[in-house]
Amino acid sequence: MSTPDWFLIAWWLLAAAVVLPTFALVRRMRLLDRQNAVRDYLKGVPQGRYRMWPGAEMPQPAQVALLVSGALLVVGALALGVMRDWTRLLLLNAQIFMVIIGGCVAMVGFSAKAFSRVSWDVAQAAPRLTRTFLVLLGLAIAAAGGTAAIKDVALPRRMVEGHVDKVDGIQWRFANTEYFVWIDGKRFQSTFEAFAHIHPARRVRVEIGAGSGMILASDAQAREAARMPARN
Repeated sequence: MSTPDWFLIAWWLLAAAVVLPTFALVRRMRLLDRQNAVRDYLKGVPQGRYRMWPGAEMPQPAQVALLVSGALLVVGALALGVMRDWTRLLLLNAQIFMVIIGGCVAMVGFSAKAFSRVSWDVAQAAPRLTRTFLVLLGLAIAAAGGTAAIKDVALPRRMVEGHVDKVDGIQWRFANTEYFVWIDGKRFQSTFEAFAHIHPARRVRVEIGAGSGMILASDAQAREAARMPARN
């Protein structure tokens, strides 16, 4: 397993260690807020009280640890976005991210409470139209990512064999590099781990994902892995 894949696993472990306890904490603090609101109302304070930051009464070291962990998750998510097509596992993770992002966008459209927090004036001027658009947009994003992930994992890969005409990496401004391989005049996008083992003016046999349409592996990659000395 490559270093980017280990980075991905570490990011998800950190996300689980941060998100799950935070979710439980938020639920508990909201329950305490409701109890405090009732108590304040009985004392003659009709407005009650509600904390915007649920960890306000947490010990300071715990608050610092939570903030640092959250910052690491954000930075790690940005790095994973840049590395989204480096390996097959990172490509699958990017497809899962699409499902999560699409679900969040659709949830904003479905939930009137979540939509009410949107501060965009144009959205609030036509709420029904905007909510419908968000639902459709979110479902489309989630469907695209989910369909590609399921096809890449569950369906057989398409095999393509031929002569490599050219290989090239295109660096987009403010984005990652995309890798392309031309085989018998046809262009295919590739993951970096497969691209690194494909050379021009040679014959190659590649495996293409049924959902993403990208080169996920090649026979050259398998041959070079077989020639590597085994680790003791």
